[in-house]
Amino acid sequence: MKKPKFRRFGVSTGTKIQQSNLRKLARKMEKDPKMLIPECLGECGKCPFERTYQRLLRIGKYSGNLKALNKLSRSGKPLERAYAAMLVLAAEDTPIMFAIANLPGGDASYTIRGNSKKEVLIGIQHIDDVKLRLLAYSDIALKKGLHVYSSSRGLQCTGTTPNFPEQVISEALRSTGYSFVRTKARHKCEHLAEERSNKNVLTIDIESAGHRIGMCKTCSSNKQNIYTELTSRMLAKRPERDIKVILEPNMDCINGDECSLGRMQLNTEELVGEYRSGSLSDRALMERFSNVVQEALKGSGNRMLVMGDKCYEDDVKAFIDALDPSEVDRIALEFLLETGNSSVIVSNATP
Repeated sequence: MKKPKFRRFGVSTGTKIQQSNLRKLARKMEKDPKMLIPECLGECGKCPFERTYQRLLRIGKYSGNLKALNKLSRSGKPLERAYAAMLVLAAEDTPIMFAIANLPGGDASYTIRGNSKKEVLIGIQHIDDVKLRLLAYSDIALKKGLHVYSSSRGLQCTGTTPNFPEQVISEALRSTGYSFVRTKARHKCEHLAEERSNKNVLTIDIESAGHRIGMCKTCSSNKQNIYTELTSRMLAKRPERDIKVILEPNMDCINGDECSLGRMQLNTEELVGEYRSGSLSDRALMERFSNVVQEALKGSGNRMLVMGDKCYEDDVKAFIDALDPSEVDRIALEFLLETGNSSVIVSNATP
């Protein structure tokens, strides 16, 4: 997650509802610190969060002791400091003042207590938010090489081995608003599900889940990025090792599997890198990839005749037949195409 930017909320207090909700959450944590510990779904010899849990229990013994809690909120690990700060909120009755963090997904209010990192304070104070809660665990997860996932069910940790939960995938895809068709371990846009050929295809392959998400350019949106929607619900040092972004030209070719385009080495590394960073939407990625494919065709050294999602290689007769020309048009087309050597790449065309 991108590091948040911070600005003060001014000197005024938050609304009564804000203050009430935060105190209710603090008292809930006071009674049940276990709610801050991710559910273990890994096969670790020892849970990496067990020591943290024991420390939270020790801090909990000072519930109601403001002097001790204020001291604890200034020492120890960031998550422990933030927990002590929540117990301070549970014990005191003074008005709560809020600051605002400018996050990629929007502003988030939080209050400063103790000496914990602001990101951790935000995560703890928004523990019911599927995405924001992960801010509280970033340091732990990245330092220990853990994989932590977030869904409406809560937090799940699979240790040092990725194991992307199906529920997280489903919730992330629902939030995009796309109409995917589910077939076993695959989500496909309607065109791919109906096996209607589309020129280019974006595939997100979640290897640990054995799950693939496929989309054509027609169905892609300028407002969504499937990769960042998935990664905004997880913590991992190298998420790209488990979540692969694959771009493929998907054309019908008269040469079948021997299509020249399929043998070309399309360099998409930089393009995929921009997409993973969130700089490109799904649609922008597909449009840029279409340009990469066209440039590859033009620079292949071979004459290529392409119309829409059909590749005719250099078969002039088949290309002209597909245009269904009149006899006069056929003569003109044969003259142009048989005497020239340039590639013809068009989305659609008439004679």
